[in-house]
Amino acid sequence: MHCGNDERSCRRRDTRDIPDTGFPSIPTYATSTFVLLPAALGSAVAYRRRIRTVARWLRYFAPVSLLGGLLGGILLVRTPTRMFDGLVPFLILFAPNLFMAQTSLT
Repeated sequence: MHCGNDERSCRRRDTRDIPDTGFPSIPTYATSTFVLLPAALGSAVAYRRRIRTVARWLRYFAPVSLLGGLLGGILLVRTPTRMFDGLVPFLILFAPNLFMAQTSLT
């Protein structure tokens, strides 16, 4: 059982909670992604003058990034929590491999 300061807040720990936090994993990951959005928009505004220098790169990679974000969002919403929790370590390990392979892909 996971209990707060008073006995009425006692509840059985949900198996879908992120270990050691007591927060459910899917809403936590969604909130984390949503919170990063203002930083991304702020960066775009800050570097707006330099966007022209990477316009060709943006034409190629922006659609892929948007598609990846859309597929990730669908995965987050449609996947059962237990399965999603099992996939997260592999997704996290997959991302650095993409960064390492980028020189051979471009």
